[in-house]
Amino acid sequence: MLEDDEPLNTGAPRVEACIDAVRKRFPGISKTAQARYFEEVHRHLGPLARELERENIALLNADPICWVVKWVSRGEQWFESHMSELSAIDKARRVGGIVIPCAAIESGVASKEGDQRR
Repeated sequence: MLEDDEPLNTGAPRVEACIDAVRKRFPGISKTAQARYFEEVHRHLGPLARELERENIALLNADPICWVVKWVSRGEQWFESHMSELSAIDKARRVGGIVIPCAAIESGVASKEGDQRR
């Protein structure tokens, strides 16, 4: 990426922040500058990738703390959170939806039983 290029919104802010920080430390478009940049960015991305993989595995192995029911009504998607798996299954059966187990995340708090979101 050249300095005047717009950064991509990839949905991975920690990765983009890492790349941008290294890019700012190694400006230039010469082959030597680009080689130093690529070497340095890969040196920083390796540990970040391992950290993200550990977090992903922890989330995949975590017990659900709530269940979300997803269904379609009149062409719109609806979501409703439940603190009990049985109440989520019951709702899914009534509306023809699916149950999605949700694990805890650091910045999130489970919604109240029956909280509906569109």
